[in-house]
Amino acid sequence: MKAVKLETLVVAVDGSEFSASALNMAVHISATLGTKLKIVNVVEFFPSMYMGLAEGMLSSPAVEEYYKRAREHSHRLLSRSVKLAKELGVDAESVSLEDVSPAQAIVNFSEREKAGLIVVGTRGLTGLKSTLLGSVSRAVTEHAKCSVLVAR
Repeated sequence: MKAVKLETLVVAVDGSEFSASALNMAVHISATLGTKLKIVNVVEFFPSMYMGLAEGMLSSPAVEEYYKRAREHSHRLLSRSVKLAKELGVDAESVSLEDVSPAQAIVNFSEREKAGLIVVGTRGLTGLKSTLLGSVSRAVTEHAKCSVLVAR
């Protein structure tokens, strides 16, 4: 049997109850195994907003304000997540990613970081979209090259 190499663990957070569980699990696993912990949040880009800009339905300031607030929210969420990890004795790094596909951003980041494990919540803040198109956690488990732990 091949030994599992787990030096880096990536956890994705979005502020949902399930991502809080994922963060809690990731911090405890990292503390127990002594792995590096990378906490990520994805600011999702919506191509339809840019189409709305092109067609004059949305103003550039409105779109810029939306992304400014989304980035601020990401920064606050990541800061709180790192603080929680540090309170539990884990030195974590945080990264805010931006992409049209949160799942693909998480998978790509995890590959670049050579993560041995990705931890995600079973459901996030994607609402109806996840029901219609499939959830981020499902897409991550389907496309990741490393193991994925889905937290409830």
